[in-house]
Amino acid sequence: MESTLTFPIAGDDVPDRTSLPAPLVTAVERFKTSMLLLDRSLRTRRLDAAPAQDGVSAVCDALCASLREHVRRATHLEPQIGRYVFRETFAFLAGSANIDRWVAKPRGYAGDFYTIDLMYDDRPEGVGRLGRLIDRWALDLSVVRAVRNRRGLLADAIRSVAARAARAAGERVLVTSLASGPAREILDVLGAPDAPPIHATCIDIDDEAIAFAAERARERRVAEHMTFARDNVIRLSRGRGRTSVPPQHLIYSVGLIDYLEDAHVVALLDWIHDRLRPGGTAILGNMDVANPDRAFMDHILDWRLIHRTADDLRALFARSRFGDAQVHVRAEAEGINLFACCARGSELAAAA
Repeated sequence: MESTLTFPIAGDDVPDRTSLPAPLVTAVERFKTSMLLLDRSLRTRRLDAAPAQDGVSAVCDALCASLREHVRRATHLEPQIGRYVFRETFAFLAGSANIDRWVAKPRGYAGDFYTIDLMYDDRPEGVGRLGRLIDRWALDLSVVRAVRNRRGLLADAIRSVAARAARAAGERVLVTSLASGPAREILDVLGAPDAPPIHATCIDIDDEAIAFAAERARERRVAEHMTFARDNVIRLSRGRGRTSVPPQHLIYSVGLIDYLEDAHVVALLDWIHDRLRPGGTAILGNMDVANPDRAFMDHILDWRLIHRTADDLRALFARSRFGDAQVHVRAEAEGINLFACCARGSELAAAA
């Protein structure tokens, strides 16, 4: 894969290294030198793939640690630090197919359906001798592992809600996914031999995301259990959407509110509340402020999220029509993707 990007032209927006912390400049130069040496060692066959992978991962880890440290310690220089590190390192990092896509944003926004699907697939690709190795490192970032972890967590939540509904009334379970993307977690549940009686509504603004997930549903022969709708979730929350959603047992979103200001999240929670059955469950995912890859995402990938704490999520629910209902917050195994779970009415939400 060829890089689709151009690089900044030196000028007023590119900082002079003399204005930056000397240890950061040293770390960036060490990164470039180490990458060139690793590339040469692969070319001359002095290194095999396994030790080369260890070397590339260690060098990239050190660069990210330096970026993270200096952004934290020199907040007044954060924009300059970010531009400098991007300028000096991206020629190497762009060999990673995933990093190149994350920065290029071919669908016009970060975290598009195909980007997430590639994270789920976890298959490194790249160009040149180092590209695949850098891609392997990128796919092992904590934030990417967290994205993969959430797939299983949400599938378990869907099964739990379905089991509870079946015990209560033995009825078909209605589930809605907002900003549904590739909808892998729903397909995992519906494609299992012991799939519960679920009908899922998948809503996404991207027509290609809808087409992609619908085709996967047909391939797995579960399309009759799914409805796909192209709609803007923000417009829905303001009463201006086109999609009618009957009372649901579960409404969730795992990769949406990281991009929404608090007022939009509260409006969305109000909309969700009004479309849940009594005792129905809402689940919203959000990256925690402790995300160790935040500086890399902000300054190398230009993939900026609104990070929140567990208390931040509880406060958003409290401002909404959920009011003082109990909110359970848990994290996936990496500990950085939070999931807030709350039930409409008096029933406690235990699904997540």
